[in-house]
Amino acid sequence: MGDYIFIHNSGSALAGGLELEANQRLLGEGAGLSLPVNLNGNGSPTNLVAAGTRPQWNNSSGNTVSATCAMPVEIRGLSLNSTSGNAIDLTCATALSGSAALTISGNDLRGASAEESI
Repeated sequence: MGDYIFIHNSGSALAGGLELEANQRLLGEGAGLSLPVNLNGNGSPTNLVAAGTRPQWNNSSGNTVSATCAMPVEIRGLSLNSTSGNAIDLTCATALSGSAALTISGNDLRGASAEESI
């Protein structure tokens, strides 16, 4: 199943950058949090947090979220900003393979330099 990194909207922006590893899912409150498992006999998926406001995440010294060829990776439900890099940076010298290699959805990308956000 991999690792889930869930970020609640606290009303204050996060700062810095993050590089994702294979099988990691970076989910913001804007996407909610559902796990594809049956917990406590409630059926699958188990909805833990309803979708709400996207948390803001800023990085003034590089890329906000980075990923390499280590797939699969998922990035959803965030408001991302970088003033000196990319909001989301994917660097891979080979073609990605598989239907679920990379999922990016429901994000707000702001302020990226170099005329690109992803």
